Amino acid sequence: MWQESLSQLVSWWQTARGSRLLEKEANVLRKHLEQFPAEPILLLAPSSYLAWDKQLNKFQVLRCDVLGKNPELATLPMTNLIILPHLLSYTDDVETWLIESWKHLNPGGKLIITGYSKWSLWLASLFFIRGAPKQANGFIKIRYSIQKNGFQSQGVKRFFSSISGYMIVAQKMELTMTLPELKWSKSLNQRSALCQNMKANP
Repeated sequence: MWQESLSQLVSWWQTARGSRLLEKEANVLRKHLEQFPAEPILLLAPSSYLAWDKQLNKFQVLRCDVLGKNPELATLPMTNLIILPHLLSYTDDVETWLIESWKHLNPGGKLIITGYSKWSLWLASLFFIRGAPKQANGFIKIRYSIQKNGFQSQGVKRFFSSISGYMIVAQKMELTMTLPELKWSKSLNQRSALCQNMKANP
């Protein structure tokens, strides 16, 4: 199950290599959060994910344990910022977490997603890193899913140690009629006009 893989990642962060990489990630996150006013932040992460506490101590952080038996997503408040650290790299249902994040963000709210390069992690595991679990979803799939589910990517930050990591910042967009729906509507109107012409000119 994906929960087991994510739990293994949390354990790996306690090793020397894992803690160094996590510290680099925390520094990138902290620099970005300084752009936001002091307001509640929703953190969807394992309850044991404590590495960012020092970086977030000046913010109001509301946690949701994604490894709990029944994450209380429905009871979460609306917010202007949600952080998903590594969750989308391991979950077997990326779209559900993105949809729930969209629902709990105020209009124009920001979503921050972190992860590691899937191939970088795989190569590192072959040569010098043990204990880091394989990811289910890579950067390209996650970024595509973000744009598909009501968000617009606003940039990517990279951080490096023994593994290549990334942080995606996306903004909630208001849902509108999509291009395929417009094409379908146009096609329907054309068919209707064609039928009317056929009736008028049998």
